[in-house]
Amino acid sequence: TEVFLTYVNQVLVPQLWKGAIVVMDNLKVHYAERVRLSIESVGAKVKFLPPYSPDLSPIELCWSKLKQ
Repeated sequence: TEVFLTYVNQVLVPQLWKGAIVVMDNLKVHYAERVRLSIESVGAKVKFLPPYSPDLSPIELCWSKLKQ
């Protein structure tokens, strides 16, 4: 959680603006309250993908190509 929170605070949050939407998957660390509060501190919103939604996750297409 600490490493991801550091990334959020130092890299992600400075790039956000009021009304921005951050879409995250269901990795446990993404649900940390401190992560949400950091993102919301600049007026951005956090939205989560449904529990199993590879069709909505661009990285899944990359993984499928690598597996071939």
